[in-house]
Amino acid sequence: MILVLTIAAVVVVSPIVAITTDLIRLGPTQVDLGPHPILLAAEVERGSASDNNPEYDWYAIRLSIQNNTTAREVHPYSLEVLVRLPNALVFNWAPANGHPFYQTVTREDGPRGFGFALGADELRVPAGDFRTSSNFNISSPGGMSIQWVAIGEEGLNRVPIFENAVDFVLYGIQVPEGTGLEAQIVVTLTWGYYGPLQAYPVGSQTVSVSTPFT
Repeated sequence: MILVLTIAAVVVVSPIVAITTDLIRLGPTQVDLGPHPILLAAEVERGSASDNNPEYDWYAIRLSIQNNTTAREVHPYSLEVLVRLPNALVFNWAPANGHPFYQTVTREDGPRGFGFALGADELRVPAGDFRTSSNFNISSPGGMSIQWVAIGEEGLNRVPIFENAVDFVLYGIQVPEGTGLEAQIVVTLTWGYYGPLQAYPVGSQTVSVSTPFT
């Protein structure tokens, strides 16, 4: 009797484990994302403090990433945004670490604050597990950098990281006077299937852009 119950338990539990660990997928395994599933827009603004300083110029960059897939059965699952600043000496960024559904970015004065129109509005911020990683070593290959990573699963709370678009801002980017801003942006967006019992990735695309932005 004990052996029979044990076998029955394994037969019942095994499919459940397979579903929750994505070994058995209840939805599509791959989809056609369309010709241009990511739309990446980058705006650059030179800070007014640059005009009063003979040594340095200050810039801000606002990135907007739009979900443009034609596959309506999937939603953004994870996002990686890497920005390299080869000639930057210092910079700030928003949003910061955490996993809010949105953050309000307050405009600040001065060269290290915003002082920029690009940072005055609310940012559309990813949901889910959200973190940043920065590198301030100017001697690193590619110079200083910031990376945002968002994943649409946190424990059992499976949610798309966004639906339409998200925004990121770098501000107070200090560069030597007259050198102009150098920036390299790489964005990888992965789409996933979200069902009542599981969520898993089904496709991704990477886009990149460098200054001067057009």
